[in-house]
This record gives sequence, structure tokens and C-alpha cells, in this order.
Amino acid sequence: HSSRTRFAGRLNSGVRAHMKQSLSSKVKQVALFALAGPPIGALLWQIVVAITAEFPRDYSLGSWISTWAGLSVFAYLWGFAPAFLTGVVAVYMRSTSPGVGARSRILRLAATAGSGGLLSWTLPQVFPGGDAGVTEAALGAASAFVCAGLAVRRVPPNNSFKPNPLRGSA
Repeated sequence: HSSRTRFAGRLNSGVRAHMKQSLSSKVKQVALFALAGPPIGALLWQIVVAITAEFPRDYSLGSWISTWAGLSVFAYLWGFAPAFLTGVVAVYMRSTSPGVGARSRILRLAATAGSGGLLSWTLPQVFPGGDAGVTEAALGAASAFVCAGLAVRRVPPNNSFKPNPLRGSA
């Protein structure tokens, strides 16, 4: 086999050089957590309440959306700091465990979701009158997990493998 064939086969296999994240990529990831985390948590809380509590039968889509919008404002007040710090943890985990394998991905998702739950439970305790329970911690972990899933970008193989050499093939 020629070196060209081996190189093309390596490109096709999904093996890539692990490049460092740029500063703008890190800022975008933290912003994703900070801006998307609280509304995701509010939506998940609304779903939990809808499943566990009795909602009126005439609860329309408009009512659902307006309730979610109101909850999102409240979620930003209480959830922005945990979501922002969870984004920082996610960036740190991505730089310390940069592999594309399943073990690296699971480690990053678990650490990010765990920190989201822990931060959602502990940070509100700092504020006067703040109180957070297991539900808030679970919602923080779930929204951190969703944001971490959104932040994962995998570069697919480029399918440039050519079994025959470019010149001189019969």
C-alpha cells in the first residue's frame, strides 16, 4: 500500500488530531450553558409539574408558553450563576478529557451534569432566603446534560478514502 492510501484510510477512520479549543469556542460554550440552561430547566420543571400535579383540562398551548416564559425569567434569576459555572466546568472537562471515544464523552457528560446538579443545589443556599432541594438539583443536572449534549460537536469522517492510487491505476 502506498502512503497516500494509508493516509486516506486514516482520515476515513474518524481518527483526528486533537486540537485545542480556541478562546471563542470556549466563550460560546459557556454562553450556551448560561443562556440556554435556565429556560431548559424551566421547561423541564413545567413538564415535571404537569406530570405530577393536576392541570386544568383547558390548559392551552398559549397558557403553556406564557407560563414557560414567566418561569424562564424566574429561572434566569436563580439559575444563571449555576448555569454559567456549569459551562465553565464543561469547558474545563473538554480540555482535560479531549478524546472522541465513548469513555471521554461519558466522563464529560457525567461531570458536567453532576456539577450542574451540585451547583443548582448549593448556589441558591448562598443567597439570603435562598433554598434549593432535590428537585432543583435534578433540574440543574438535567439541563446541564441537555446543554452538554448540544455543545458536543463530532467531526465526521470525510470519506476521502480511495482504494486505487490516483495515477497509474488500471
